[in-house]
Formats: sequence, structure tokens, C-alpha cells
Amino acid sequence: MLHGKTKEIKLVDIGGEGRVTGFKIGTIRGDGKIEVSQTPAGNKTGWSTLPGAIQVKSLAVDGPSRVVPYYIEILLGGRQGARIAGGNIWCQVNVIHVAPPTPTFTPTLTPSDTPTPTPPVKESLVTCRFEMKHGEMKDFTFESPRNILAFDISQVIGDGQIGVAALNDGEIRDGKGIVRVISYAVDGPTRTEKYLIKGVFAGSEGPAVVDWCLVLVHHIAPTPTPTPTVKPTPTFTPTPKYIITGGASIITDDGFKVTYPGPFEVPTGRTLRVPVRFQFQVLTPAGLPAKGELTVTLRASASDPDAVHATAELDAQGEVTIPLDINWPAGTILELLFSHEGKVYKLANLTVTP
Repeated sequence: MLHGKTKEIKLVDIGGEGRVTGFKIGTIRGDGKIEVSQTPAGNKTGWSTLPGAIQVKSLAVDGPSRVVPYYIEILLGGRQGARIAGGNIWCQVNVIHVAPPTPTFTPTLTPSDTPTPTPPVKESLVTCRFEMKHGEMKDFTFESPRNILAFDISQVIGDGQIGVAALNDGEIRDGKGIVRVISYAVDGPTRTEKYLIKGVFAGSEGPAVVDWCLVLVHHIAPTPTPTPTVKPTPTFTPTPKYIITGGASIITDDGFKVTYPGPFEVPTGRTLRVPVRFQFQVLTPAGLPAKGELTVTLRASASDPDAVHATAELDAQGEVTIPLDINWPAGTILELLFSHEGKVYKLANLTVTP
């Protein structure tokens, strides 16, 4: 994780045997510059019930560029009948510190939520260029030098009509980083809006590296459609139990947009006993990140006894990652559902692979 950030460690009884039912934080080894807490809140003796999570917050934000390791002991315990289960595990958390870069160019930066004209930036400082349509959500992947471990978005310059996030908490995986850009404004006239995104890249050695990326959002004036003069004869249609669609996005009855980008093939967890992490995004009818919780279900049929359910809190970008166990054999077709305002919606069909 980057310095100054907060990371969550989720704890769940993957085997589902119920022998381990509680946890609490034990010994913390390091330089003391992290803050560790657990949810749900512990009882009088400090024990919390499973499933739960441990939050790790980095307190020190400073240079030089370095990686500081911390070791967190997690105590586990429980009871099944007359038998008592217990043990502990250790979790290593690496905090990546970024040395402030040597300034070579100082534009007048303006927060993204304050509409201002895009200031001039030297062409030599722009290292990447992406294009997208208005109202679109798009992920851009970039190659990273070998010694870069993480990155963060430090500034967005433009009219405030885009949202930008570093996916995977800014971690570089397999030499690649991913940035998600969401265009909020869908309007005319036909034009191209320019945005500058400033990224700070941290490595295991040397100062931080700053790169600028240009994002072009193409707006298209809508074509007016004639108002129909003949109204169809109203017919009664019973409300379906859930809405079936062939895509990975659903618009709810009150205008919220829920998106699941994939994958649509998931490996069976019967052998490895490891849950699959599913990522979702929820936008309000105005196209802004939604707040609150998202509840999802994975099942083979409406009467499936192995159906799994989970609820998690949306982050500031309206996104959430939810781990779900895949306890079905290869070849099973699963339904991915979510609930909203008392109604169940179907996002997609998933295929279980070996």
C-alpha cells in the first residue's frame, strides 16, 4: 500500500465449518507508524466475530523512497460443541513511501471539482494519451518500469466532469497499472473536452516519478427524435421477479446504474477453497458515484442450497469488491444477482471452469 493510505484485510471462514468463529489483533511489529483496528467491534476481551476485517492505516507520509514492512499477528479462536479451536496467522503489510520529486514544471493546478480552463502543459511532459466517449467508463492499462511498485493520482485538471481512480489500490501487477476514467457529462454541442491527469509513481529506490496523461472526451450533440402521436393500448404486465438482460450493466427502476465488468468465467473453488473477488460499480441517476451498501447473490437456480450472499460498502468512487466462494463443479451456469430497494436484478450468467 502507498503511505498515507488505508488498506483492509478481510477475514472469513472459507471452509465454512464454523470451528473458527472469532478473531482479534495480537502483536504488531514495525516502527509503530501504522494504525490497526478491527471490525466488527470487539467484546470485553477484544474478540470480534467472523466474518470481519482488519483496517491498516499508514500514518507517516514522507521520503525518502523506501518500503517499510510491518507484521500483524491475528489471533483466531472458536468452539464447536465441546471442542475448542484456535491458532494464529501473521500478515505482512508493505508500506511504500514516495520521495517528493524534483520539480521541473509547476503549472497552476486546480482541483477537478472546480471548473477552470485547462492550463498549458509542455508537450514533453505528456507521456500518454487516451480517448473516450462522453458518459463512458473506461479502464486504461499502461506499462510500468521494473522498479516501480505503485502509483497514485495526485491531480486532475479540467472542468470537473470526469472521475479518475487508480485501480487495485495503485499496485503495479505484472508490470502493469490500471486507471479508471468515468465521464459524467453527456451533452452537446459536439466538441472534445481535454483533461490532464497527474500520476506519481513510487519505486523501491530513487525519488518519485511524475507523469502527465492527456484524456480526450468526445461529446456528440444528440439527434432529436420525433414525439410519437399514437399511444399504444396499455396492457397489464406482471412485475418480474428480476430483470433479465444480456449485458453486464443494469439500470434500476429508479435510475441507478449497476455495472459488473467481468470475468464471465470463474474457476471452481472446490479444490483450492479460495474465494473469487467480484468488482462492481454503482452510479446514481445523475451519473455520480453512489453511496451505501451493495448486496449480491451467486446461485445456480432459485432453489440452490449452495447459493452465496454478501454485502459490502461502496467506496468514494461508487465501487466495491466482494469475495464469493465458487462451490459448484465445472460446467455449472451461475446467476449473478443484486438487490436494490426490495427488488432483485440479474446482472449476468457466469460459467464455472475447472
